[in-house]
Amino acid sequence: MPSDCRKTLAFTLVMSLLLNVLPATAGRAEAQETQAVSPTSTSRPALSVPLPEIPDRSFDVTAYGAVGDGAKDAAAAIQAAIDAASAAGGGSVIIPSGTFLSGPISLASNLNLHLQEGAVLRMLPFGSYPEPSDGEYRPLMHGRGLHDVAITGPGTVEGQGQPWWDAFGEGSLKDKRPEMISLFRATRLAIQGVRLGNAPMAHIDIGKSADVTIDGVTIDAPDESPNTDGIDVWGTNIVIKNCSIASGDDHIAISGNTSNVSITHCKFGVGHGVSIGSSTKGGVNNVVVDNCQFDGSTNGFRGKSNRQKGGVVQNLSYSNITMTNVKYPIRFESVYNEKLRQAEQTQTQPATDLTPLWKNVTFTNITAQVRDKYGAGILWGLPEAPIENVTFKNVKITAYKGFKIYFSKGIVFSSDSQIHISGSSKPLLLYEAAVEAPESMTQGGPRPE
Repeated sequence: MPSDCRKTLAFTLVMSLLLNVLPATAGRAEAQETQAVSPTSTSRPALSVPLPEIPDRSFDVTAYGAVGDGAKDAAAAIQAAIDAASAAGGGSVIIPSGTFLSGPISLASNLNLHLQEGAVLRMLPFGSYPEPSDGEYRPLMHGRGLHDVAITGPGTVEGQGQPWWDAFGEGSLKDKRPEMISLFRATRLAIQGVRLGNAPMAHIDIGKSADVTIDGVTIDAPDESPNTDGIDVWGTNIVIKNCSIASGDDHIAISGNTSNVSITHCKFGVGHGVSIGSSTKGGVNNVVVDNCQFDGSTNGFRGKSNRQKGGVVQNLSYSNITMTNVKYPIRFESVYNEKLRQAEQTQTQPATDLTPLWKNVTFTNITAQVRDKYGAGILWGLPEAPIENVTFKNVKITAYKGFKIYFSKGIVFSSDSQIHISGSSKPLLLYEAAVEAPESMTQGGPRPE
């Protein structure tokens, strides 16, 4: 296509974000400016990835028969608009103000699905959503092997998840629930400005993709909603910024075979934290989390894997973070989904390519207030693969119990780091761990049971 027929999405996306004002949601994550806990900047240079390029053409779904009355299934009309845009070489498919019910739709390359102000794209409800032929429901929006794809605008995508969650909890749902957005092997992907809520399962699932931007997205699902991850990613060159996420599972989950991830200026409410794993096969390298806030989250930063699905996870940087009312501010474990107190976890096993290893991790300018009687954190490696080279700089944690560090080496707390314990525990609880820390952090603790 001639270059003069194309333009980058930058202007469209910026204008979309400027028009999208994100109000606070009581008890959940709120979109607001994040304040650093220290005036000293520790941020790395921002990761820059190219935005999609979309031709300057528009295709309004109502011109293809879509009716935004909240009653008629508009999937066929929306798909017809997408197909027309694709046949023309690409463009923006416009969903105008109104409520449009929809089942699964297939996206295309060189396409921007744009939800205007007042637009609601609502998933067909449980019982009406097309049943799977292979035991897995198709996601609402999906695509494989695409390039230059965007989902933008101030509109809303609503998953109507409660009946799905109920059926799952009752054990009456035999098939895997549909995700809201699922893209695999995408290149130059952007999701910007939209609101996503109450997905039956994960809200955004991006696999084996490169040059991904997720910017200014609000994701909202209740704490008790099962498996409603906010953003699941694996790939290369991934930017997540200015997002507000509350969910019933991981806020963000990074899987193996991933490198160069930047997560900045995000707000996290209820949910299970910014996680790496549980599968870390193929490794994870170079993750930056900077200038973010957690309020009411189960976890802040989490690493989770085990001997069956591990890999080398390295070069992680967490900086300028505040956590309030969290259970576990820092939690890295090589024994995920296994009881920590099982005796066999203290026994050395042969290391393999699937043995989890965490190394070269830095926590800088972090304050955390832990709720109830939970501990300050956990680093739990394996005898054959200790957690290595973790540095805490100006990290201040207030908790009831101490920080457990088992099977780890090269762990350093700077002199300006503090762990305040309100219970009878010591600040650091160590077993088979090499730790440098200020004298105020009395070392000791029991053997893991």
